[in-house]
Amino acid sequence: MKPQNLIPYKTCLLAIAPVGLAMSALGAPVIHKDIYSPATVVLEDFSGTTDPSNARTVATFGSISGGAATYNYAASAAPEGTVTFSTLARSFDPSLYKSMRLRMAVNRNAAASTSIDVFPTPIGTAGSVSKSITSGTTLNETSFDLSTKTPNGTGVRIDPFNYTNDSIADSCQIDYIMADLGPTIGFEFNRDADLNQTTLSNITSSVANGVLSGTASGAGAAGTDPQLSFVGGGAPTIDAGIYKFVEIRMKGDLGDQIELFWTTAAKLSATPAVTIESAAASDGAYHTYLLDFSADTAWTGNLTSFRLDPSASSGSTFEVDYVRFMKFRGPEAPIVLFSDNFDSTVSTSLTNPATRATGTLASQVKYAWSSDPAAVAADLVVDGKLNWDANGNRTVSTNQHGSNGVQNLRFGTAANSGHFDWFPHVGGKVWYVEYDILTGNGHPLNLGVSDIPMNGTSAPFDNAEYDFGFGNFASEGYYDTDNDAPTVGSVRATKITNTFPSRSTVYRIRVRFDELLGKATMFVNGTRVVAETSTLDFENNARYIAFGEPSDYAGYIDNLVVSVMSSTVPAPFAVIPALELISNGNQFQLSGAVAGPTADAYNIAGTLGDYSPFWGSSAVVTGWSPYYEDPDSLANYIGTPGVDDTGVDNTPVLNNTFYLDTLMDVANDSIILNSSNNYRNGLRQNNILNGVTVRSGVNYQLKIDVARGASTDTSQATFTAALTKGASSTNPATAVTGSLISIAAASLPTAGGTFQTATISGAALLAAQTDGPVNVIFEQVNPDTIAGFPTSPDPKDLTQVSQVRIASLSLTLVSPANDLNKDGMFDSADVTLANLYLAGNGGETAAVRQANLTGQGMAAPRALAFLNLTAFDTDGNGTFNAADVTALQTRLVRDENVVINSAALVGGQFVVQASDLTIGRPYRLMRGTDLTAFDVQVDSVTPTSTSATLTDPSPPAGKAFYRVAN
Repeated sequence: MKPQNLIPYKTCLLAIAPVGLAMSALGAPVIHKDIYSPATVVLEDFSGTTDPSNARTVATFGSISGGAATYNYAASAAPEGTVTFSTLARSFDPSLYKSMRLRMAVNRNAAASTSIDVFPTPIGTAGSVSKSITSGTTLNETSFDLSTKTPNGTGVRIDPFNYTNDSIADSCQIDYIMADLGPTIGFEFNRDADLNQTTLSNITSSVANGVLSGTASGAGAAGTDPQLSFVGGGAPTIDAGIYKFVEIRMKGDLGDQIELFWTTAAKLSATPAVTIESAAASDGAYHTYLLDFSADTAWTGNLTSFRLDPSASSGSTFEVDYVRFMKFRGPEAPIVLFSDNFDSTVSTSLTNPATRATGTLASQVKYAWSSDPAAVAADLVVDGKLNWDANGNRTVSTNQHGSNGVQNLRFGTAANSGHFDWFPHVGGKVWYVEYDILTGNGHPLNLGVSDIPMNGTSAPFDNAEYDFGFGNFASEGYYDTDNDAPTVGSVRATKITNTFPSRSTVYRIRVRFDELLGKATMFVNGTRVVAETSTLDFENNARYIAFGEPSDYAGYIDNLVVSVMSSTVPAPFAVIPALELISNGNQFQLSGAVAGPTADAYNIAGTLGDYSPFWGSSAVVTGWSPYYEDPDSLANYIGTPGVDDTGVDNTPVLNNTFYLDTLMDVANDSIILNSSNNYRNGLRQNNILNGVTVRSGVNYQLKIDVARGASTDTSQATFTAALTKGASSTNPATAVTGSLISIAAASLPTAGGTFQTATISGAALLAAQTDGPVNVIFEQVNPDTIAGFPTSPDPKDLTQVSQVRIASLSLTLVSPANDLNKDGMFDSADVTLANLYLAGNGGETAAVRQANLTGQGMAAPRALAFLNLTAFDTDGNGTFNAADVTALQTRLVRDENVVINSAALVGGQFVVQASDLTIGRPYRLMRGTDLTAFDVQVDSVTPTSTSATLTDPSPPAGKAFYRVAN
């Protein structure tokens, strides 16, 4: 096997049309040149002279000759012989390369056939794959399908002598071990003087050093072209219906074009030829050609011939490394999003690398530091490296400048500002973060990825705020994805030993994120150190990358690359969101921010915050207005809000207090309300239903994520949220019916993620609008008196203040079962949407998209979730298909055929008896003034049997019309 260049980012992907031929279905594959990351990884080709195996049981090593190794099984050996290759010549990702291919011969003297077992190593519970081969000395290629086996590592154990000893010495010869994306038939020229079942015509040839070398002889006359034939004779049968791709790696001083001829039962003629490369492109260098026959209707059935003509000129020379027939093609080149080698003059580009960086996002991505950039040492970039140490020479014994403190690095939207969100570019795909690292003094520089803005930390793998972390301490590595790594004593289960054994060695780190499968895989210097078994769990549609380190880190990073695979991922169907009636409530956004000493939080403009870390800071929460009531006149005792009043005559006794803070905590995307001494602290959004069509027959849910401050005294405080009636009303007494949430602050959780809810009927919202605009408020009141107030209170006693934190607030429409379009009811529109998605909604059908994902190894329920189809799987079998749409249609017809047994005025109430209902399905009694609009809900029921009673307790005078709706 000739050494191959597997370095990424230096590839050329071309589609080459055959010269002089139109691209048609007959004999016209699409041809790609010089693809990145081929579909095969050569794990061991026995090109050395010493035994590359790491362990043997009973079997003994014989020798390596001409690119093949011999292992022996003595006549007295028992019970079986094994050979283990736990450290192969090249590493590979077993979750991607799911087929293993060996060319070998087992000469079992007492039998005509023998069974071979192949185990992925380290050996797990999945066990081995067995194949029977003909006993003898002839080398044959055998493929082992490992797709059903759990990837345990990047090694392999081969059991060629797994039988009862027959008292006769046996031998095994192995030519190569390869990992493939899937089923592959290869013509490899790895063993000297071995044509590997290839037939040659008009060629003077030799096989040595892993290639077939040839010189064209007698070319030019009819029938004298140099030819390599790969079908027929003793060659394996090749089913074109399975093997849709052919990969050829070769070079030559050709002087003419490379041509391909092939036939099947459906294509009887080998002509016209397919031109792979013309003479003009011949440069004497190796090139890889991938022929894609997947759209060729004639490429079907067994191949009856397949011939490669490397030249038509006598005397021209060429070399062929291999010809492979593959079921799957290799992944294409990654798209480089951002790459920085730190090699040009720094000047001001340390935080704005646009003039130095490359990639599709080079002009958008900036650097941002957790410390003031002015304090970052001038030698931070030295000799083309991003450096952390004291003197700029990156010596491992010298720490960074102590005055710099911690220098955590993140990607920003502006120089030293914001957080760059990579999600639009990598979300739901396969993507990479790569960098070179030198680490001295045993201290870490660590990579962290999160779905919320993070500045970087020295241990993201042990921090719940990160969804993934990877880094090192001296010779060891640590990783985690969701902070669930248990410890045994003081050792984390996610510890990787001997990952960075040398403090003076530069290591190449490569982390592969497969969001489709929910996995992260880490490579160090090309060797996979762990395939992440915990599931990546990005909760939000955001991705933030940061590097973190302690204050005494020494070392550097270099050659930083963020990339994404260009392979096509099935597009998810559009998410149909529930109607959201509160703007800027899901993740509060600011405007007009003025930073003070600390930029992690801002005083909300117009409030009474007076805590020194936030003096001078101010921001507006877009769309929201603060309000407060100060019955005990605390404002008189803080002085000027946000200003240091120390030394002023009669210095206010609550100067520099946090008792009345109203803050936007940008680091945690939440609003903080503090309260003491009856101070009423709240925020309001006015007229939230302006321009919104409220539906009477549906329900709405007010939902707020609120937590209490664990270190404050919430024992007497009350938290309130509500929809209020009337212009700018902040009075909970005006709350819309059903909307009031009033809860003792002490009963709130100490962490976010637990929601307080209230359900409001559409009818109540419509009625509220008759009293003026509908607003939303949330507030806290703590009646606890400040000790020593007003003469000598302590302005900074946590026991004197109650704090609550609000992370999100929403008012959404409540959807019943099978309400796919989220309009609050299940009706024919939902069946129409299901049919639309089943057919693909203008793209690939739902069936094709699901098959594409499950074909990559994704479990069916996860594929549904990725495609946003979980709600469409009405029968819960993990697949969305026509049966689900039929079930929806059947249910719709049944619901529309509700039987009204009786309807009458009874004691001043209108009572309806209904039957043929679906158990567990909610039904509503709707009232209208005519037969065109039933817009008032008067009753609802979720029946436990097929019949139920619905009642209008206050029917209008005169006439009314009623409808039972689901």
